[in-house]
Amino acid sequence: MEKWFIKNKLASFKELASELSVSEVLVRLMVNRDIDDLGKMRNYLNPSIDNLHSPYLMKDIEKAAQIIKNKVLTQAH
Repeated sequence: MEKWFIKNKLASFKELASELSVSEVLVRLMVNRDIDDLGKMRNYLNPSIDNLHSPYLMKDIEKAAQIIKNKVLTQAH
């Protein structure tokens, strides 16, 4: 069985939870994921496509897209 650990990072969990209208547990999880300020937390809780990283920054993305395209086309016939 996998063990999960919660880091003891310091933050004002109660205040952040109140500000975001979420539970303290959710705030603790975000802080443990280095989502540690109010702006980042709001973006995490309310994602937007405008905040995504460009997929073209990934290594060999064009190559991967071509492989997927070829597989789709061969399955369609």
